[in-house]
Amino acid sequence: MIKGKPACYFRRPITDFCEPNPKWQWFEFTADKAVGVVDEQWKAGFFAIRLYVRSVTKEGAFVKPRDSVWSKGFEKRNRGHLIRCAIYQCALLPPADSNGSSDPYVEIWQPEKSRPRTATSCDTNNPIYYELKEFYVEKPRNVPLEEAPPVILNIFDTDEGVFDSDDY
Repeated sequence: MIKGKPACYFRRPITDFCEPNPKWQWFEFTADKAVGVVDEQWKAGFFAIRLYVRSVTKEGAFVKPRDSVWSKGFEKRNRGHLIRCAIYQCALLPPADSNGSSDPYVEIWQPEKSRPRTATSCDTNNPIYYELKEFYVEKPRNVPLEEAPPVILNIFDTDEGVFDSDDY
């Protein structure tokens, strides 16, 4: 919900959640275009869930096995992990300016957090950065690092005009 409006949604068939010992899975929200609060799909965000759906009528009451994922419980506090992202260069970027070049920069996307970015390289389609960006991500303790949310790097073109916005 953004400003009281449902901005994004998630839809999957219920049959995707019939495994009694599910792993944490990361899913992407879909921007609700009818509401129009989130204007671009990549801004909708991600969430992690471990879900098991079953029919009590057909299968009886659920009794969690001792070694199941359900016996581990949930962590009350997340731990942060330092991510170091070395950004070296981009090659053959499409031209975004009328002169056939671009003014690109790389931004690291994180939901609802600051977004570290590189310096802007002017008038080039093959920028060289050699920058190291560090940031923390949080993940629950019982989620393996391989199942943590992805690190998303976006490349934008800087536009300097009063009525221009940066191109994606």
